[in-house]
Amino acid sequence: MKALIGKWGQSQAVRLPKDISDQLRLKAGDEVEMELVNNQLVITPVKRPARLDPDALFAQMEQCDPPAEIDWGPARGAEAW
Repeated sequence: MKALIGKWGQSQAVRLPKDISDQLRLKAGDEVEMELVNNQLVITPVKRPARLDPDALFAQMEQCDPPAEIDWGPARGAEAW
């Protein structure tokens, strides 16, 4: 597949065709790694961290022992205990 080199400010740019970006699940703002390998440009998507699942996190917390209470000493001032 061929592409044209365009201009983006003072830099040069290559547009990714939609079918390629869809296959790689890339969207605007995603990060890629670029390197030259045997005089060829290789562009690799940077893996995004997996989304956190709140239900799974809470399930893990339920398996842990609760932390010990901390004695902060006697009340000072007008705190309500």
